[in-house]
Amino acid sequence: MKRPFYISLLFICLSCFHPAFSQPSTLIQNDTFWFTTNNQPIYSQGGGIFRFKDPASGVEKYYWYGVRYREAETYRLNPAVTLPTSTFETVTCYSSTDLVNWSFEHNVLTMAELEKNGGYKRWLGRLGVAYLAELKKYVMVVQHGNQVLFITSDTPAGNFNWHNQISMKEMIGTPNTGDQTVFTDDDGKSYLIYSYGSGRNKIYVSEIGVKDGKANLLDCKEIFRGESREGNCMFKYNGKYYMAASNIYGWDASLAYYLVADDIRGPYTPAKSMAVMKGCEDDFAHITQTGFFVSVKGTKQETILYCGDRWADFAGNGLGYNQWFPMSFEGSTPVFNSLHRWNLNAQTGSWSVAPGNNYVRNASLKPTVAMYPPM
Repeated sequence: MKRPFYISLLFICLSCFHPAFSQPSTLIQNDTFWFTTNNQPIYSQGGGIFRFKDPASGVEKYYWYGVRYREAETYRLNPAVTLPTSTFETVTCYSSTDLVNWSFEHNVLTMAELEKNGGYKRWLGRLGVAYLAELKKYVMVVQHGNQVLFITSDTPAGNFNWHNQISMKEMIGTPNTGDQTVFTDDDGKSYLIYSYGSGRNKIYVSEIGVKDGKANLLDCKEIFRGESREGNCMFKYNGKYYMAASNIYGWDASLAYYLVADDIRGPYTPAKSMAVMKGCEDDFAHITQTGFFVSVKGTKQETILYCGDRWADFAGNGLGYNQWFPMSFEGSTPVFNSLHRWNLNAQTGSWSVAPGNNYVRNASLKPTVAMYPPM
């Protein structure tokens, strides 16, 4: 029986607006502020995305951890104002099954937890999470003041509690790391990727494990010594390890540099100077600083996502805090695709340029060097 026209029209309208008929978005839109699926602002900077099983459903999900700074909301509400400070409020956790549509889970580390254990130490950021089977705990490794803090939780999105804090002085000569992220290899082992705490002219890899019953760093391998770099982060593709980093421009945008090796502990090449990532030169990696990478292993292909931090409220670099881009490869050479709008299918791993993408690159937003005080 042929459906009357007005009923067909009603069906189309319901398909557009009713949740039962709507399809999740595949669009990643850069150069704007991001929101959760229930239209709440996403506040997540200086963190990382890790894949764990949801304890309730057993389904693997992406968990995105990062810091909410007080100034982030102020800047989002009035982007005409550039603010000079970064005041920690909480570590947030969001989850997703497709890396595009995100739901808020929990504020997993609060000021109250820090106050119970000696208080907030001037700075908290640059964090990542690893699962340690020996402890049966999820361990967050984070810069806190002038040291490295380990906090743990029984679940990926639960309350993270104070566990251990260490000085890096015996390992590298400074109590702090310069910048740091967490990388998890295919075998489940996780590593801290970090730079020297004073001058940032050396880069290290340390395995995260258990020492004397507590989460700690098991070793320390220097993998680079040369130009000063920060925003240190790592990904693995086709069996090779890529260590990426930025210039030491503070909150400002930067070129993206990289090293490559067949083993996570090296040797890495180029040995004396890092190579500039192809495609990032014209617009300083789409006006970002290297943040972290996500490996999307789909049914059709593997795609590496470059997840850049845009510290807009501190450097006035444009709208949005999070700018994500698909990587492509020419042999073993990584290529940065500076896109304004693009689509990601996390199930297949495929991506495509979205309609309305702005191909104009603005190379006029040149960063200014920020000098660090001696440590």
